[in-house]
Parts: sequence; structure tokens; C-alpha cells
Amino acid sequence: MDAGRLICNVAIGFIGLFLITVGASGAEPEQIHLAVTETQNEMVVQWGTEEDTQVSCNSPTEIEYGTESDSLDMSQSGTNEMYDWTTCIHTVILPDLEGDTTYYYRVGGNGEWSDVYSFTTHSTLLIADNDIRIGAIADHGTSSNAEETTENMLNADLDLVIHAGDISYADDVGSGNGFGDQTVWDEYQNQIEVLASQIPHMYAPGNHEEEGEPYGFEPYETRFYSPGSSSFWYSFNFEGVHIVSLSTEHNYDVGSTQYSWLENDLEAAHDNREEVPWIVVFAHKPMYSSNNHGSETEFRDAMEELLYRYQVDLAIWGHDHGYERSYPVYQEEIYSNMAGTEDEPYYQPGATIHIVAGMAGRSLYEFEDPQPEWSYYREASDYGYTYFTVTSDGLLHYEYLRNDGTIGSSLDADINIYCNKNLFDKLNSIGDELKFVLITSSAKIYPLEKRDNKSSQTDVPDLFILAKQCASKKCVRCWHRNESVGVDISYKEICSRCIENISNDGEVRLYA
Repeated sequence: MDAGRLICNVAIGFIGLFLITVGASGAEPEQIHLAVTETQNEMVVQWGTEEDTQVSCNSPTEIEYGTESDSLDMSQSGTNEMYDWTTCIHTVILPDLEGDTTYYYRVGGNGEWSDVYSFTTHSTLLIADNDIRIGAIADHGTSSNAEETTENMLNADLDLVIHAGDISYADDVGSGNGFGDQTVWDEYQNQIEVLASQIPHMYAPGNHEEEGEPYGFEPYETRFYSPGSSSFWYSFNFEGVHIVSLSTEHNYDVGSTQYSWLENDLEAAHDNREEVPWIVVFAHKPMYSSNNHGSETEFRDAMEELLYRYQVDLAIWGHDHGYERSYPVYQEEIYSNMAGTEDEPYYQPGATIHIVAGMAGRSLYEFEDPQPEWSYYREASDYGYTYFTVTSDGLLHYEYLRNDGTIGSSLDADINIYCNKNLFDKLNSIGDELKFVLITSSAKIYPLEKRDNKSSQTDVPDLFILAKQCASKKCVRCWHRNESVGVDISYKEICSRCIENISNDGEVRLYA
């Protein structure tokens, strides 16, 4: 009897050990993505594993990392979480990272590891010595257009991506049972892994993140890290920029929790301008839009005064599927009647500039006519993304890039002009300053008989123009593209003209 009891106990113990071992090996990691914290020298790594249960994670939550791809000599563990779905979300925070350093990492554990990925940290200073570039998108999804946008962003040399809501559209396909299809979330996060595993992404909730019963906002809250006590409104500093994420999907009325939080946050950020000079807000439904949905006036009535009081520089929105940029505007009143170009930027414009960046992948909308006076530029002709660059000399430069590769900024263009002799002589007299007159990176004049067949006729008789994307690097000082950028090893990011202007008496212009 005693022997039988002993054998039975041993057998049960063996089976239990076997089951634990199998479970601990875990599933293959996927959906790998990065996020930032409120601390400058940290990085958040998240990923998913497909589990056999909707109750608990059996896969380990470990990261091996290091500064050499073949020597991942550091490790860190984290936490995991599940909601009513079979994907387990793992979260690890990597602490005490060195600035301006490339780290290599893999996630998983117990023999089930991902491939090795990498990210590069940035300066540990509040204001970086180098320019930073922050991508901004909204209304993404899983379409082929969305995938193309992600692929194009890979080549944009981004340091951070902010997403203004309507992320995967898991709710939009539905299961037929009144709730979203969670496989769409898995598909979306696997699709963006190629970018999000290298560049941190931060999110704001859109109306499509509300998935109804039984999920609500739980998939959004579980899948994406956010610093602070709320998943729906939070802020962080990123190399000279104070970035604020808000929710247009939760109570924002004067006196609400979100309103009070924003008031306190913006007041503190405004008082800290010497350390962190820029304030950028992003959320889903726009305060200013002339597209399909139009301006979210209730949200604007409640919150805009705070943006104006604390001089928020830039606000980025989604919801309307297109691109639109406003003048500096408050209560529909324009605070500058100029365009804000590279050669003549806004200087303390007095009100916020609003950007709708909802052309990342979902079907595009039509704009309403007439175009409002506060709307400077708008289009819904192609998918794409936007980004803004914060320069070390105190400028913020914003660009919209179309997926079809057409020229977005005039300084991204090389211009060839074909014209009759009379026009040729007049334009040629301007010399090299013609590019400044036209605000392009280069401008060349040719006799009419040498006209390229691809050139376009203008309203002026015997005048044809061919605009091409300039392939040269952009000078971070003057924003012109030029082959001389980086030639002088002492000034790796600026052109020879700017070097001359810095080092000597500077150029003399006669016409522009």
C-alpha cells in the first residue's frame, strides 16, 4: 500500500513537472513594438504571444539586450497581461540606457526567442544637440495603403511616431456578435512590427478603439503602454518637445478629470519653456477640419482656451481622412496671415497651428466647400504620413509626404524651365538667385527648343516647367537640398553656402 502510494505520488509529480515545462517554453513572440516613458533613459518593449487559454500567460516575459548584436549580455524581465482574447501582451522596461547608443535585443525566453532587433537611444539631454524627427499619423488600419505608408516611414529617419487614433479598426469588421474582431489587432501589430520594433510609437484613442461589449477600450489599454496614471491622457518630454496625448472619446468638459489634468500639465510645461521649448498636443477628433466630419466644436469649446492660454505650438488630429493645415488660429480667428515657409517661418505666432493627418490608410474623404479662411492648405488625393523636425537652432519644420512620391515641399524640388529667348534672357539675368525667387533647391533655364517632353505648359506662352524630386541631402540650416551637404567633415549637416555664411561675411543677394 505504501509503495503504491509512493509510485502514484511520483507519477503525479512527474506529470505536473512535464506540463509546467511545456507551458514555460511558451509561444513564438510577435507584434514587437516600442514605447517611451516619462524617463529620458528608458525604453519600453512590448510583444504578444498566442496562448492556448484566455485566462493566463504561459509564455515567459524576458529580454536579452546589449550594445553588440552578437553579445546580448544584459537581461530584464517584466509583466504580462491578458484580456478576453488568446493574445498575451508582454511589457518590459529597459532602464538606465546610455544616450546616443544603438541597442540590440530579443524577446521571449526559455528557448523561444524572437529575432534580434535594434533601436537607437537619443540624447540624455532635455534638448538634443542634433535635430529630431517625429512622425505623425492617424486613421491607419490594415489595408495595402496602410502597409505602404508604414514601409515609406521606414525610410524617413524618424525618432518617434505619434498616432492620433483609429489604429487597427478591429471594431469595424466585427464578428457579427456585437464586438470587434481581435484577429485584426494581431494583424495590425504584426504589420507595423517592421517599424515599431525600431522606432517607439505613442498613441491616442480614437472612436474606433471603443469596441463595445465585452471589450470597450480594453484591447487598446492592454496592447499599448502609456506613461502616467491614465491610458487615455498622458504626457512626456522628448528631446525639447513636451508631447501631450488627449482623448476626445472621454469626458473633456470644463472641470472634468481630463480637463483639470490638462490645465495642470500645460501650466507646468509652459513654465518649463527654457528647458523644453515646444509643446505639441495630439488627439483624434480635430478642433479644426473642413473635411467630412468637420470640426469637433464641443471639444474645441471646452479645451481650446487652454491651448491658447499656454501657447501650444502644434496640435495634430485624425478622424477626417485627408490632410489639412491651418493658419495659427484661435476661435476661428487667424493670428498670422502668412504661410509659414522655410524662408519666412512663423515667429511666436500667438495661436496654435492645427494639422489633420488622417491619410495613413483608410479610404479618403472629400472636403467641404468653401474652404474656411483659417484653413491654409488641404488635400485628400493620396495616402501618406506627416512629420515634424525640431532643429537644434530652435525651429520646428513640418512636412507632409505622399505615398506616390510626389513633391510635398517646394524645397524638395529641382526646377527646369524651358522658355523663349526673351524670357530666357530675363530669367537668366537673375542668375543663381532664381532658386531663391522660386523657393526651390535648384532652378535651371533652357531654351525652348530643348524642352523636355515631360514638362508642363504654364499660363504664360512659351513657358514650360518640369519639377523633379531633389535627390540631394537637405541642409538642416537653410532646408535647401544640395550636393555639398556633408562634404565638409566639420559641418556634416549643412551646405557649403551656409558654411560660408557662418564663417565669413555671408552672401550678398540682389533679387531674393
